[in-house]
Amino acid sequence: MTGDEERQAKLRRIYTKRSGLYDLLEKGSVFALEHKHKPEIKLRLRLCYPDDLEDILALQERVYDTIENKDTFVLTTREELIESLEQDTCIGAFDGELLVAFTLMVTNPGSARNLAKYLDYSEEKSAKCVTYDTTFVHPDYTGYGLQRVFIRLKDLIALNMGAAEALATVSPDNPRSLKNLQAGGFEIVARKEMYGGVERLIMRKKLSRRLRWERWK
Repeated sequence: MTGDEERQAKLRRIYTKRSGLYDLLEKGSVFALEHKHKPEIKLRLRLCYPDDLEDILALQERVYDTIENKDTFVLTTREELIESLEQDTCIGAFDGELLVAFTLMVTNPGSARNLAKYLDYSEEKSAKCVTYDTTFVHPDYTGYGLQRVFIRLKDLIALNMGAAEALATVSPDNPRSLKNLQAGGFEIVARKEMYGGVERLIMRKKLSRRLRWERWK
């Protein structure tokens, strides 16, 4: 192994550390969620695997069909989903056996979807970043705060994997998602044309060691 290969292997090992929260999600954990105008629901949150691919694609299409301004969301391709299910972190929310929401976090530092590449970060700094990628929630399950729950869980998983910074993008025409990210501690650091010509805000936040996964048992 050359010196460069050893350095790359060292950077990749940043993301191999597992936490108690990660183990909890591997098995699945039930979360009670409240809504102002609907009954409380209990959803099982767990990590998604390649076997979940078709359900994820179906949910993504279901949600995308309801969006008026298609430029506010970019569909994740089948190939990207396969990559993330094998190399990154995907969390799904299930009502019984029905997948009602999912979120992706790109943790592979070498991925082309690592947003650090748009911020001119050094290779070493890029390796300590995670990207909070797609989140889709079934229309019948909006209003329960799932996006914010997902952000919190990804924060804790990323922190325990050794990441120092989280990055995300949002359309300037999507105020709900922008508000959720800002409520989760993100701030706007850049505005760029991405994803084949649509405008996006790049958001960033530092991950705090004060976070504790036990609060989410």
